[in-house]
Formats: sequence, structure tokens, C-alpha cells
Amino acid sequence: MAAKKSFSSLFPHKSAFSGFALRFAFFFGVPYALLHVVPLSLLLDVIAAVESALLQAAGVTSVRIGSVLSSNSAWFQIVPDCSGLVMVMLLGALLWSTPVKRPWRHFCVFAPALFFWNLVRLFAVLYAGGTLGQAVQDAFHIGLWMLDAGIVLALWWTAFSSVSARAVTVHARWKKKTRRTRAFRHP
Repeated sequence: MAAKKSFSSLFPHKSAFSGFALRFAFFFGVPYALLHVVPLSLLLDVIAAVESALLQAAGVTSVRIGSVLSSNSAWFQIVPDCSGLVMVMLLGALLWSTPVKRPWRHFCVFAPALFFWNLVRLFAVLYAGGTLGQAVQDAFHIGLWMLDAGIVLALWWTAFSSVSARAVTVHARWKKKTRRTRAFRHP
């Protein structure tokens, strides 16, 4: 009869993926939990006010009550998950969970871009709802969630690929150097 295996014996060597998974769970999970504990009503109200002003400037009537917007019978509440902070947390977790050089530099450049993108995304969702109705607004909302994830992954990849490209270049130089030294070795 086979001996009972413990969980740690199934993975005798700490894999890179398990290290990434633990770091990502920490760097994303802790801020995400705080996102739902810390009061963000001021931020949500400011985002709603900006969106309401943008809608009115585009010719769509909108009514704002706190963080709830209504435009032509389409209602939308801006919640912490729609504030842009989740995208920023996701990017930060990816940057600090993978071997990216100077993650702060990438984070400080990309985080404001993600907040700006979030305002554009919310405007598109609300404009679709105000002009085409609630069903189209809901479809836009879901579709742009997927685009959000793609944008975050693309930004992370630009930071990560510069590191991995350097690693490949260094590895190629090392292989070339070792090939040269092997050719000149005497038996």
C-alpha cells in the first residue's frame, strides 16, 4: 500500500508560480479587503459629479444623488469597485508579484492613466445608458470590465517584458560567452 503523501511532498521544490500566487493574493487581497472597509463616499461622490458634468456637457440630461446617477431612466451607482481603485490594485499586485525592475516607477506612471481611463469608461457606460437605455448600459458595463482587465494586463506586460527582454539578452550573451570559452579550452 502506498504511503499517504502530505501536501508539501506533492511540490518538493517551491515553484515560481506558487510564489507568484502567494504574493499576488497578498498584494491584491489585502487592499481589496480594505477597499470595502474604508469609507470612500467622498471619492465616489467626486467621480459621480465629474461624470454628471461630462454627461451634461455631452447633451445627456443626468440627475445625481450622492454617488447614484440617473440619465433618461437608466440608473447607475458608482460603488468602490467602479472607482478605478480595483484596476490600480490589480496592476500594483501584478507589478510587485513579478520580477519587475522599479515597480514604483511603473506604478506611478500607470496608476493615473488607469484613473483617467476609468473616467472615460464610466462616461461611455453612462452615455450608452442615457442614450440607448438600461440594457445597453449593462452590456457596455460588462464589456468594458473585460477591456479593463486587458488594459491592466497590457500595462503590466510592458513593465514585465522590458525586464524579461533584458533577461533573455543577458542569457544569450552568457551562452555566447560560454560557447567561446569552451572552443578555446585545451583537452
